[in-house]
Amino acid sequence: MFRIGRFLLLMLGITTGAFLYIGFNWVPIIGPVLIGVFIAKLAKPSVRDGFFAGVLAGLFGFILLTGAILAYGLGWFMTSTIKIVALILLAWIFLLWNLAGILLTGLGCALGSAVFRVGRIVEKTQELFGKKDREVTDLRNVVLCKNCGVENLKGNRYCSICGEKI
Repeated sequence: MFRIGRFLLLMLGITTGAFLYIGFNWVPIIGPVLIGVFIAKLAKPSVRDGFFAGVLAGLFGFILLTGAILAYGLGWFMTSTIKIVALILLAWIFLLWNLAGILLTGLGCALGSAVFRVGRIVEKTQELFGKKDREVTDLRNVVLCKNCGVENLKGNRYCSICGEKI
């Protein structure tokens, strides 16, 4: 059950990232990286899984974007040889731009996964040290009985077990 939940969360992150990729890929470098960080925050994958999730999201976003452009945007472009050459050049630039965007999305997701993982480790460490600080404080308020060795509160005059004067 636990693995299914993590898988579904990862798929949600990839799908959401693919749709975000369509809009934010046009922002150089920062757009794809932020998409990857968003996926990492949503799905909380490991660094390796985060990289692949980011790449998949970028790839799916590229496929959706390409499909939309081919379906709606190129009908007017196919009239002369010069326009066909321009189309090939634009397609090449579009492909290179998106290859970089796909890799940056993967790197952003891996980076986000690492940062969020370190954040969780720091939180756990703070919780652990916070508990130890409380335990040390509790030990400062304790006095050991010389007769039986039982811990007694500092204000007690007699041992709570053997009755010996502290």
